[in-house]
Amino acid sequence: MSVLLIWRLAVTLPSSGDNLHIPKSIEDLKTQSVILRQYSASHSTHVFMLFISLFLFKQAFAVPGSALMNILAGTLYGFWGFPLVSLLTAMGSTFSYWLSQLFLGELLLERFARSKLQYFRRRVEGNKQNLFYYLLFLRLFPFSPSWFLNLASPFVGIPVVPFFTSVLFGLMPFNYVCVQAATTLSEVNSFSEILNFGILLRLMSISALALVPALYGERIASWVRSKLDVMPGSPTSSKHSLPFLGNKLISEKAAKEGFGTQISIGFHDVA
Repeated sequence: MSVLLIWRLAVTLPSSGDNLHIPKSIEDLKTQSVILRQYSASHSTHVFMLFISLFLFKQAFAVPGSALMNILAGTLYGFWGFPLVSLLTAMGSTFSYWLSQLFLGELLLERFARSKLQYFRRRVEGNKQNLFYYLLFLRLFPFSPSWFLNLASPFVGIPVVPFFTSVLFGLMPFNYVCVQAATTLSEVNSFSEILNFGILLRLMSISALALVPALYGERIASWVRSKLDVMPGSPTSSKHSLPFLGNKLISEKAAKEGFGTQISIGFHDVA
């Protein structure tokens, strides 16, 4: 159905005297960028719908070329191409998630990528308490295989909501870099100039920050709870201090501060 929709939108495009087509490379995009902007200005709705359909199709079926589509979004829509492709990336990846879940995705992965699927399942099980941060790390890390994550996620215990949100936020840095590359497109000759060593290092640094809660979330939470427990006036600290007070002192303190119920509960727990 998606192929038919794209075909229908393409054949109904108003005619143009130029050789208008979807760019297939950086050089192709550079020569097409002026024509595409002019054409989009005259037929904005049609071009917008075709762009959305193509983008979702590429994401849902793991067709290479998402980076080029991001740059094209920057060419056509400027800054607003960034939130647009971020949302479309999350939607397209979720379509891929559902397609894999519905149409024998697990059988194919068990047949051709069993070891990777089993390893991924173990990692997800080990990060159940901080699943979102672990997924966020995977999406931020520039060398993670997005196609595999999309196809395997339904079968390793990842619900669709954290899956969608991790894709939405986790791929934002990559999407932003690609969209911004449209502003200097005339100076770019290859993708390696866009995703250079400095950019890759920054993306890896951001992904490392996301990994901290995934690895140490429980320790951080325990440390925060321990600090809250020893704060003056906290219920926990009051409960633990009660056994060291005489009965008279407890009654006087309860009468003055109005926490007799808390004292009785704490005393009952201790006893």
